[in-house]
Amino acid sequence: MFDLQILRGNPFYLTDEDMDWVKSTLETMTLEEKRSGIYFASTA
Repeated sequence: MFDLQILRGNPFYLTDEDMDWVKSTLETMTLEEKRSGIYFASTA
């Protein structure tokens, strides 16, 4: 997995609360859901 700290900077500027949400959301996602997210992000 990549370093989530990069989400604190430009262009996202996530707060501690935002980072907690990202971490908890990623923990509940299946590998298939994570792969789908990468696919859709790369085709947008």
